[in-house]
Amino acid sequence: MQGHSELGGAMTEIAIGISAEIGAQVLMPVFRKLAKQIVVATAGNSGKANKSDKRAAAFLSGDSLAESLAIKKVQLPSDISNEQFTLFLTSPIAQALLQELVAVRLSDGSAPRIIQLKERWTVEATGRLESGNPSHLKKAAQQTFDILDDQCIWVVEQLGKDEPEHLARLHNDSLFKRITCVLESIENHMACLNATRPSDMERDEAFVREYRKQVIHGHSMITPPDFDRRRELPIEDIYVSPLITLADGETEGVLDTYRLLDYIDRTVLLGDPGAGKSTASSVLMYHCAKKDEAQVPFIVTLREFAASGRVDNSIVNFIEQKLDAFYSCKPPAGTLERLLVSGRCLVIFDGLDELLDTTRRREVTDVVRLFCNRYPLSSVLVTSRRVGYEQAPMDKTQFERLEISGFDRDRVYQYATKWFAQDDKLTHPEALQWAQSFVDESDEVADIRSTPLLLALMCIIYRGERSLPQNRPAVYERCATMLFDQWDNHRKIKVELRIGNQVDPILKHLAYWLLTTDDAGEGVIEDVLTRETQAYLHDNLFEDSWEAKLAAEEFVRFCRGRAWVFSDVGSTAEGEDLYKFTHRTFMEYFAAYELDRMHDSPERLARTLAPRVANAEWDVVAQLAVQICDKHNRRGADRIYKSLLGEKRRRAATKRENIYDFLARSLDFCSISPHTLRLLTRNVIASTLSTKTIPQSLTSLLMSVPATNRDLVAEEIATIVAETLANTTDPEARLHTILFACYYNSASYRTARSIRGFTERQEYWRKKVADLSYMYRAVILASIPDNPASVYLALREHLLSAADLVENAEANLAVLFRAAPVPNLNITYVSPAADTVFVAYGRPGFRTDRVLRAWTGIGECVRRLGPPPWVLRTSNIRPEPEGYVFRDIKHLIDEENRVDEEDVDIVPSDVYGLAVIACCLAELDPKTERSHAGLMRILRAFGTLACSAGFDRDAEPNIHGVPDPDGYLALWLEGTANFVRI
Repeated sequence: MQGHSELGGAMTEIAIGISAEIGAQVLMPVFRKLAKQIVVATAGNSGKANKSDKRAAAFLSGDSLAESLAIKKVQLPSDISNEQFTLFLTSPIAQALLQELVAVRLSDGSAPRIIQLKERWTVEATGRLESGNPSHLKKAAQQTFDILDDQCIWVVEQLGKDEPEHLARLHNDSLFKRITCVLESIENHMACLNATRPSDMERDEAFVREYRKQVIHGHSMITPPDFDRRRELPIEDIYVSPLITLADGETEGVLDTYRLLDYIDRTVLLGDPGAGKSTASSVLMYHCAKKDEAQVPFIVTLREFAASGRVDNSIVNFIEQKLDAFYSCKPPAGTLERLLVSGRCLVIFDGLDELLDTTRRREVTDVVRLFCNRYPLSSVLVTSRRVGYEQAPMDKTQFERLEISGFDRDRVYQYATKWFAQDDKLTHPEALQWAQSFVDESDEVADIRSTPLLLALMCIIYRGERSLPQNRPAVYERCATMLFDQWDNHRKIKVELRIGNQVDPILKHLAYWLLTTDDAGEGVIEDVLTRETQAYLHDNLFEDSWEAKLAAEEFVRFCRGRAWVFSDVGSTAEGEDLYKFTHRTFMEYFAAYELDRMHDSPERLARTLAPRVANAEWDVVAQLAVQICDKHNRRGADRIYKSLLGEKRRRAATKRENIYDFLARSLDFCSISPHTLRLLTRNVIASTLSTKTIPQSLTSLLMSVPATNRDLVAEEIATIVAETLANTTDPEARLHTILFACYYNSASYRTARSIRGFTERQEYWRKKVADLSYMYRAVILASIPDNPASVYLALREHLLSAADLVENAEANLAVLFRAAPVPNLNITYVSPAADTVFVAYGRPGFRTDRVLRAWTGIGECVRRLGPPPWVLRTSNIRPEPEGYVFRDIKHLIDEENRVDEEDVDIVPSDVYGLAVIACCLAELDPKTERSHAGLMRILRAFGTLACSAGFDRDAEPNIHGVPDPDGYLALWLEGTANFVRI
C-alpha cells in the first residue's frame, strides 16, 4: 500500500500546531475499539480462538503503538485554535469516519472509498469549524486526513508483518462481522451525507442542542421508592453507582456508571432484579446529554417497542415517535438517520428480560442485531436480567457482556448516608450515625441489601422502626406490607372498600395473572384489568356479577391512585392507558405467594415450577415460591427438592442442568434433609462427569451449601469417586476420575469474589481436594511424568518435590513446563513453573511459603544438571498462553503487588533455581521483551528475595543480588547462553 508521505519507521515526529499527545488521542480510540472487537469476537468463538488474534489485539491497544502515533506538522488558520480542531478530531463524527478509514485499510484499501472518505472528512471539518480563511481550513483538513491515513497504512503494514495470519483472517472470517458491516455501510453513509445540504446540517445541530436540553430535563432527577415522603431528587444527591465488571467475573478494569459511557461499543449490561439497570440507563442518558462532545443518547424501552405483540415497527420510527411524544422534540426529516449512520448516536435498549416470552425475546434480539448491522458506527447498550439472558442472547462475537455487581459495604454506606441526609428531621451528624447503624445491623442480610431497590426499601423500614428483618422472604414480606398495607395508614387515610380485607389476595391473583398472560407482560389497559378483577371477585367473593363489577372498578381505582401498586406505563395506539405493577420485584413476590396458594402440596407446586426452572425462567418467582411453601408446609422445601430431583420426565441435559443449578443456588436460603442434599450432590456430580466440564450447578453447590452441611457434600463427593473407581478397571478412566476428585474445587473459582465468605468457602474446598490428593497419591505418582495434570497436582499438594520430578524425568527441566489439562473438567492449568514463579510472587493473597515448599532443593538440582540448556523442548511443552509471562513480569517487579517475602522460608540456592526457572519461561514465551533491560526485570525481583533469605551479595557471585554460582545467569543475560534447547 502506498502512503501520502514518508513517515519513517517509528512515526515519532513532534507536531507543530497539534501535539503528539493529540495525535495519539485521535487514532488510538479507534484502534482500541478494534482491539476490543477482536477480543470479544475471539471470546465469542472460543473454539476458534487464535493466538494471532490475541497478539494483534494487544498490539492495537498497547502503549507502544500510542507512543508512535504523532501527527506531523499541520498549519491551521489563525482563527482556528488547537482546542477547536482537536474537538473536531475527537468528535463522534470524525471518529466514525476514522473507523471507516481503518476498515478500508484493513481490507482492500480501495482507492475510490478512500477518496470518498477524504471528501467527506473535508466537508465535515469545513462545515463544523468556522474560519475566515476556508481554503486554508480545507487544506489543513486534507493534510490531517492524509497524515492519519498514512498512520493507518503503517499500522496495517505492521500487522501484516508481525501477524500475517490475523490480517488474512480479516477478509473471510466470521469473527470480524463488525468490520464487514462497516465496509458495507460506507456507501450508505456516503450517500446519506452527500445528500445532506448545509441547511440540513444546521437543522440537525439545532435539533441536537434542543434535544440534549430535553434529555437533561427529563433524566436529571430520580424518584427513590419512599412512599412516606415521595419526591424527586437530583441524581447527585441520591444516586450511588454500582460496580460494573466483565461477565466472566474478572475485576480488572472495574467500571462505574459514569466511566461506562466511554466504554460502550456493542455492550450488554446484565444484572439481577432491582440491581439498577434502568436507573443506570437513565443516568447514562443524563450524563451523555450533558457533554456536547459526546454521542447523542436515545433510549428504547423494549417492552414498549414490542407492546403490539409483533415487532412490526422499525426502531428508527419508534425513536422518532418517542422523541415527539415524550421529549416534545420532533426531529426534522432525515435527521435521526443521518445521526445514526454517521456514528453520532448511543442507543440504549433497556429491559430485554421484560419480554417474558422467549420467542418474542429472540425476535426482538434479531431486530436489534439488524439495527446494529445497519448502523455499525453508532454505539449500542442492551440491558437485561442475568438469569434467562442466555435463552435469547445477543451475538457473542459482537457484544461484550458486563454485569452490575451488587453494592458492597462501602456503597451501602454511601447510599444510606445520602438517604438519611434527605430526612429533614435529622441533623447531619445524626444522619451519619443512622447510616452507620443501619449498615452494621443489615450485615446479617448483606446479600439482600446489595440490591439497590431492596436497599432503598430497607432504609424506609429502618427509618420507621429502627430494626430489620433477617431473612429474604421476611424482607420481601415486610417491604410488601409496608408498601401496600401501611400506605394509607401513614397518611391517616381510611378507605372503605367493598372487598373489605381482600386487597392482599386480589393483588396476589393479579400478579400471577400478569406473570402468566402473554399479552399482559407489557401492561394492560384499565378495562382488561377491571374485567380480570371482576372475574376473580365473582368466583370468590360476590355472587352477583354487577356487584363484582362495581367492586372491581373501585379496587382498580384504589390501586391506580397508589403509585407503588400500579403505574401508568404508556398507552395503546388508541390512547388507552396501560398499567402494571410498579416494581416487578413485588409482582414476583405476590405471584410466588399465589403459586403456593394454588397448590395443595409441595409436590404439585414442584410440577408447576419444573418446566419454568428447566427453561431458566421464573428464577426469582420460583425461589420465593419454594421459601413460602417451606414456611407453610412441613418440610416443604425438602419435598420440592425431592420432586424435582426425582422427576421422571426426560429433559435435555441443559434443562436438567438448569434444574440442578436452581436447586444448588437455593441452598442459600432453603433447609433440606441430609438425604436430599446427598441426592442433589449425586445428580450434580453425575452431570459434571457426563459432560466432562465444570457446570454452573457444581459452582453453585460448592459456594451455596451452608457451612454446617459442607462436610456432608464433601463426604458424598468422596463416596461417589470411590464408587466410580470400584466399578472400573481401565487405568486411564481411573486416573481421570481421581484427577476430577483432586481438581473439582476449581469450580469455586468461577464465581464473584465479592460474595460473602468467598475466601473461607474456597479454602474449605481446597483442603478437601488436598485430602483426596493424599488418599490417591499412589495412582497420581505412578502417572508421573507422563500426565501433566498429575505433575501439577503432585507439586501443589507436596506429594513430590520439583527436584525429585526433574531427576525422575531424566534430568530434564521440561517436565515443569507443560500445561496441565484436566480431562473430566475441560480446564487447563498453566505449567507448574509459571504457576509457582509468577502466581506466587505476582498475585496478592497466595501463601508463598506454602507454594515454594515443593521447590526445596531446586537450586542444587539445577547445578547437578551441568551446563545449559536444561529444558529440552519438545512438541508437548506448552507452558501457558503466549504473553502470560510477559504480562506477569509486570506484577513480579511491582512492589505493591508482591507478597511480603519476610515470611518465606527459602535458602539462597533455591532462589537461584527459581531465577533459572523464570529465565526459561522467558525463553519459552515469545512475548517476553528480550532486551537487556527486559531480562533484568525478570532477575531483579529475585534479588530482593535472596537478600531476605540471607544471601551475602558482597561475598558470593551474583547478578543484581541473585546468586549465580556458575556464572550461567550472566551468560544468559548477555545472550551468549540459552537455557532452552529447541
